[in-house]
Amino acid sequence: MLAASFSASTAKAAAPTLTILSPSDGALVPGGDPVAVRFAVSDFTMVQPGRAGQIGGPNEGHARAFLDGQVVRLVTDLEPFSLFVPSGPHTIRMRLFADDGAPLSPDVSASVR
Repeated sequence: MLAASFSASTAKAAAPTLTILSPSDGALVPGGDPVAVRFAVSDFTMVQPGRAGQIGGPNEGHARAFLDGQVVRLVTDLEPFSLFVPSGPHTIRMRLFADDGAPLSPDVSASVR
């Protein structure tokens, strides 16, 4: 008698997260000066979009930075970056996108005002 046992792994990858570390929500920054944006991502690999001949994984892609709803930067690594922010109230938002350019679903984003 021959017996075999197989088990399928049902573990799922953790859902990606995105956090804007600075500026903090409600921070007052000098108008007309570049604002340093620092952020953290977990359970997501940042890659250059449109890599020829490579198939994107389920938790990899890039981020886009928005200022007042307009895309102002494509982000492909975890390095801080600067945004020019004119005087007045503004919202900085970041959102994760899959390797094919589609926004992650459910939405993974963070914003500060």
